[in-house]
Amino acid sequence: MSDARRFDTAAIRLLDVLLAASLLLLLAVPMVLIALAIRLGDGGPALFRQQRVGARQELFMVLKFRTMRVATRKAAFRTQRADPRITALGRLLRPSHCDELPQLINVLKGQMSLVGVRPDTPMQRSDYSNDYWQARHRYAPGITGPAQVARGDLTLDKRSALEREWLDRKSLPLYLRILWQTVGKVFARSSH
Repeated sequence: MSDARRFDTAAIRLLDVLLAASLLLLLAVPMVLIALAIRLGDGGPALFRQQRVGARQELFMVLKFRTMRVATRKAAFRTQRADPRITALGRLLRPSHCDELPQLINVLKGQMSLVGVRPDTPMQRSDYSNDYWQARHRYAPGITGPAQVARGDLTLDKRSALEREWLDRKSLPLYLRILWQTVGKVFARSSH
């Protein structure tokens, strides 16, 4: 690994820790209120935990606020638009991506990064070629990434091309650019 790559890797981890810790402190009260609203809504757990594949194919439990009914959330692998399993609060949390705020804990633990490819479930192994599966798990997965900040609906090929670019060119400037684009996208969404 080159000195520049080593520096970028260390700087990205430092930024992950500083930003995730700062966001958790800043958002602590709203996160507690969200958790209480979920618990009061149906008495079920506030957090949803699911096994995901991280760097070096190590398994970890990703954390999210639960947005589906307890009895039905495991009924199907993928959710669809207007999915009847999604709770009323979940319909608010999902578009705003507030359901993903607990993943900041995964970032602090080093299981995820703020920027990377989205974390796969072990079942998704069959969706990728062996080479691409290996490449996807070279680095920690991210809360946001190149596919999340792209404009318009992406085909699987386009999403994969953007992710491969991140995996091949991972650097501090690219990390910062994707973070900046994510902030812009969040604020643009909330202003409509």
